[in-house]
Amino acid sequence: MPILNRRHSSRYKKSQSQKLYLPSNSRENQYFLLEIPTSAISIDINNVGLIELKNRFFQCCKEYGIRNGLFVANDKLVKVRYGEENNVLMTDMQCLVSYSPTQYFGFHSYIEPDAKVSKIVFVVLASGNDIRSQAVNLHSKVTALLADFASDIDVAVELFKLRDFQHITYDLFAPEKGHKQTVTHGFRSVVTRYNQQGLIIPKVHKSNHFVVVKMPINIELANKFENSQLGFEYSSLYNQLSNSIKNALEAQSLNHAAIVANGKQPFISINDEEFELESDEIVKLGFDSNVKDHRYLCLFDSKKLVDYIQIVISAKSDDDFQSSYAPFVKRVHNAISSLTEALHIEPSRDVITCRFLSASEIQFTY
Repeated sequence: MPILNRRHSSRYKKSQSQKLYLPSNSRENQYFLLEIPTSAISIDINNVGLIELKNRFFQCCKEYGIRNGLFVANDKLVKVRYGEENNVLMTDMQCLVSYSPTQYFGFHSYIEPDAKVSKIVFVVLASGNDIRSQAVNLHSKVTALLADFASDIDVAVELFKLRDFQHITYDLFAPEKGHKQTVTHGFRSVVTRYNQQGLIIPKVHKSNHFVVVKMPINIELANKFENSQLGFEYSSLYNQLSNSIKNALEAQSLNHAAIVANGKQPFISINDEEFELESDEIVKLGFDSNVKDHRYLCLFDSKKLVDYIQIVISAKSDDDFQSSYAPFVKRVHNAISSLTEALHIEPSRDVITCRFLSASEIQFTY
């Protein structure tokens, strides 16, 4: 083979390895959390002051052509997910937002009356049909909006935390259910993609990338352990599941993961540090991407049979390819696909939801 052809072939193979084919019905969304401690705000933090602050934020959003936003002043953890129908659910600890970027969401506020809150979270939700290609434009718009809003309320913009979240969600076994159409995804990191599109992200920033896999515990698997149960004790079930999952992940060199089967929702910190904190509703997890050793957390409640397991798989620094996270995601796909027999998964029936998440936190230095 001529040298030029070999080089072309090598570049082509590398290009193909940095892309994945996903179901064309994959769902994408993007949202921003602009967070500031109430101690940094000069406006009186009472009902009147919070309503004034909310109105000024929403007005600023409208001036920048942003159609969807939330004002959250109740010290609850804000989590946003794609949903076929727009909905906001408040629990004791969380503000759970489900929305579709193709539907009008509008502006909503959630204020805890007569309560002292330590922070305020301003939320901007992306809208439209082409979230990924428009993400850089929305990021530029939000940073400009924040600068104007901070000036309007007489607050230094560097006191805000700006977090940019982007998700893509899909059923790993969509083709087995008859959905054969695909789209190509390059899985570039947010910062890399923005830089390539001409938006230079400040050097002071944090980012992380991970996949959350949601797998059902079906009746066949539960029945397998029915005879071994003693008064609704499910340790043997969860131990086998954990061992099977850990073996599958290890085989793909996926060494940083948490297996959550206790009915609580995992929340992954953007900070590059190891920790694990459990509360009534949430499991807060931190992964240090520079740690080479294996780290598998198995969090389950032996007295409770949950409907599904969530597997959080964090990318290591070794996976931080400047061009693409596709090889990392491909290894996740391989690991999960290898579990179908051990976990009694029927690809043509069971929905295995994969969500690739990119998160970036920008530190302003104006």
